[in-house]
Amino acid sequence: MRPAAPLLSLSLLTLLAAAGCCPEGEINLVEGSEPVPLGETVSMEFVWQGEVASGPDDCTGYWYVDDILWGNAEIGDITVCGTYTAPDNEVSRNEVRIEAMEFEKGTCADCCPYGWRYMGVGG
Repeated sequence: MRPAAPLLSLSLLTLLAAAGCCPEGEINLVEGSEPVPLGETVSMEFVWQGEVASGPDDCTGYWYVDDILWGNAEIGDITVCGTYTAPDNEVSRNEVRIEAMEFEKGTCADCCPYGWRYMGVGG
């Protein structure tokens, strides 16, 4: 009976992903500048293992602003294409955390591929 080995391998991969053993990707600014002026937009791309996983030319995956899927009016919005729009009003701090990943957080595969960066906002 061979099912035990694949289950063991899947359990090991799940454990490694949960432990943060996934190599992190990069989120690069491709258009615009930082800090992002209030009400203005920038475009980003998520690069994982040398390949663009999401961005203006490949609108896939999930993007978060300060741990909120697609962001909101208070901290800024982000699209599936990696376009971040800073809020119109002053924010409580001068940066937000941008995350991009292939799978939605909370799923069994929410680690790989994954990347994050801090983005300056306002000025």
